[in-house]
Amino acid sequence: MTKESLQGQVLIAMPGLADSSFKQSICLICEHSLEQGAFGVVLNRPHEISLHHLLNQLDIDNNKEELPIMPIMNGGPVCNEQGFILHDSTLFPEDGIDVIAGIRLSHSTDVLRSIVNSEVPEHCLITLGYAGWGPSQLEDEIANNAWLTVPYNSETVFSTAPEKQWLSAGFNLGIDMNLLSTTAGHA
Repeated sequence: MTKESLQGQVLIAMPGLADSSFKQSICLICEHSLEQGAFGVVLNRPHEISLHHLLNQLDIDNNKEELPIMPIMNGGPVCNEQGFILHDSTLFPEDGIDVIAGIRLSHSTDVLRSIVNSEVPEHCLITLGYAGWGPSQLEDEIANNAWLTVPYNSETVFSTAPEKQWLSAGFNLGIDMNLLSTTAGHA
């Protein structure tokens, strides 16, 4: 992670961002470089698929009477069939990438198998799909007032209901997102 990297930052969609994949969304940037672009997962778009259905699709035995209540999120408009698990880094530390200290992003079905076996990490979020930006694309979108950035906040990411995360992320900056204008101005 370079000094200019946004890795570990959370993007908050500005009110004027009308793209249905990102309207009122927050997105955790998992990898970022000026040369390669950015990769992240949207955190507050619930997917219609259930954990039970996802496990069945992956042929993961889930005959348990009770699975943990764990919503699946729509991680972004790219590769909607690809799953990612954002979790405490102590679980499967050899798989995936470190996003921020203590939090990893994995794509291993071993993580899902451990969840079925009641080894649920304290912090865990499953997403399908991701958001991606080419070189300089994200920087241009930020400059054009599409996104605000805020440091990662565990409570917003893992403990706040998805429908409240957008406002919560703004409050982390001291901003009420509902009071922002939908139009951008440049001096």
